Amino acid sequence: MKAALFIAVGIALLCGLWLVVGFVSSTLRVRRLRRLAESRDGQSAFQEFKAAFPGFSESRAQKAYEFVQRLVGFESFPVKVDDDLWHTLELDQGDVLNELEALFECRGLPFPDGIYQSEAIATARQLAMYFDALSRQAASEPGANET
Repeated sequence: MKAALFIAVGIALLCGLWLVVGFVSSTLRVRRLRRLAESRDGQSAFQEFKAAFPGFSESRAQKAYEFVQRLVGFESFPVKVDDDLWHTLELDQGDVLNELEALFECRGLPFPDGIYQSEAIATARQLAMYFDALSRQAASEPGANET
């Protein structure tokens, strides 16, 4: 009986510790990203982003920019094209790939195997290029749904 109680208390403590660590790391991430956003010029961020993609129309650049912002979790976060997704923006690679995979899936397109390589998408520029390529591919596919 005492052993079962000891095990239950141990499991409860581990779960509590896991929750605390998760909360603290999430809070620290938000604080770091807020500081980063405050250190950047939010007014010119999109213009600089758009200028890095001369082949993109204004709406394509805007959609790609907003896609990266949505992944960061801050609606008005000033994204720079050379931001490292994993280190600067502290995104989870699995979350990024899941979001891209969902976009491919909802458009009825096959998800490219090479995208799972960690080097395939490492910066906001590369992510915007994948997002744009997906949008263009979806527009050219007769049976694909555009979102």
